[in-house]
Amino acid sequence: MVTPRVSIMGVSEPLEHDSFARIGAEPASWAKMSKKLQMVTLHIRGIKNRAALILKQEALSKDGEAVISRSALANPDGTSDAILGINRRQLERLVQELKAQPFGLHDLSTTIETTLLHYDKGPEKWGDHPYVMGILNVTPDSFSDGGKYISSDIALSQARAMIDEGADIIDIGGESTRPGSDPVPPDEQIRRVIPVIEALHKEFPQQILSIDTTRSVVALAALDAGASILNDVSAGSDDSRILDVAAKAGVPYVLMHRSAAPKEMQSITDYQDVVTDIYDWFSDQIDRCLAIGMVRQNIILDPGIGFGKTANQNLELINRLHVFRGLGLPMLVGTSRKRFIGETLDRDVADRSFGTAATLAMSTLHGANIVRVHEVKSMSDIVKMTQAIRRERHDA
Repeated sequence: MVTPRVSIMGVSEPLEHDSFARIGAEPASWAKMSKKLQMVTLHIRGIKNRAALILKQEALSKDGEAVISRSALANPDGTSDAILGINRRQLERLVQELKAQPFGLHDLSTTIETTLLHYDKGPEKWGDHPYVMGILNVTPDSFSDGGKYISSDIALSQARAMIDEGADIIDIGGESTRPGSDPVPPDEQIRRVIPVIEALHKEFPQQILSIDTTRSVVALAALDAGASILNDVSAGSDDSRILDVAAKAGVPYVLMHRSAAPKEMQSITDYQDVVTDIYDWFSDQIDRCLAIGMVRQNIILDPGIGFGKTANQNLELINRLHVFRGLGLPMLVGTSRKRFIGETLDRDVADRSFGTAATLAMSTLHGANIVRVHEVKSMSDIVKMTQAIRRERHDA
C-alpha cells in the first residue's frame, strides 16, 4: 500500500507572543490563540476516494475544509487529490482523529505530522544563516565565465578572492552544464580541477570545497584531493556509482533535479505542476539514496533552476520554494546570471547582477540554506540582509 504524498502549499505567519503582550492578553491563552490564528494548507496526492470522503467529513467537523475531487463520490474505489485548509489547533485534533480511521488514513496522519515537523524544524545540520557557495568554473565554455579561470594559477587567484570575500563553500567544476553543452571526459575533468583542489586544500585546510561533477571517478579523485561535498547535477543519472561514492565517503551530496541531459533538457519542460512534480521526484530520489546507505542529513536538495524549466517555471519554483521545506533537508539554489533572468529583464549575462540579487532575496526568504553565486561579496550582503529581516520578523 502506497501512502499518499503530502506537501505544504502554505503556512501563514505565526503571531509572536509580543503581539499578544502588547494588547494585554492573558499569557495563558497566547499559545492556544497563536495556533488558532495560523492557517495551514496541505496538498494530498494519491489518497483513496473513500479516505478523501472521510477526510472531508472530519475536516468540516473541526471547522476546517477539505476540497476533494468530484470523482470521489462517483468512484469510491479510485484515488484522487485533496486540498486541506485548517488552522494549527484544528489540525492537531484532526490528525488524532485520522489515526483511528480506515483506508490508509492512519498512515496519512503520520505523514502529515512528519511533513509539518520537517517544515517547522528545518534541516538539522545547518546553522541559522544561509551558506554562500562561490562558483569556480575551470572550463572554457561555461555560460557566464567560460575560459576566465581555465589556468590553475588564475583559478586559484579567483578562489582566494572569493574566500577573502566570505565564501563559505567554493564549488569547483571542470565541465560546463549549461543548456546544450557537450560532456567532458572524466580524465579531462580531473586534469582541470584536481590541481586547483589540492592547492586550495593545502593553503586553506578549513575551507569547504565542493566538486561539481556527475562522474564517480572525478568525485573520488576530488575527495582524495580535499573536497568534502559532491555536487551532482544529474542526481546519479549520468553515473549511478557517484551515489555509492557519496554514501561510502559519508559526505554531503547535492541531489539536483533536471529534466534531461544538457543537450535536450530545455526541450523537456512539460510538468503537470513543476513544484509538486519535483517534490515527488525528490521524495523518490531520497528513498533511493537512503537505500544505498546515505545518511539522510547528508542529502542537499537543489530544484535545478534553469535545468529543463521555462522562465516562468523557474520563477514559480523560487516563489514556492518553501514547499520543499516539508522534506526536512537543506536546499541549495543556483540562480546566478541565468538565462531566465535575462529573459525576464532583457539583460545580457554581464548585466544580470540586480536580477540575481532579487532571486537570492526571495530564495532566502523562502528557506534556501545554500546559494550558489558568481559574485560572492555583493550577493553575501544580499543574503545576510534578507536573513536579518527574516530573523527579525520571526523573533519579533
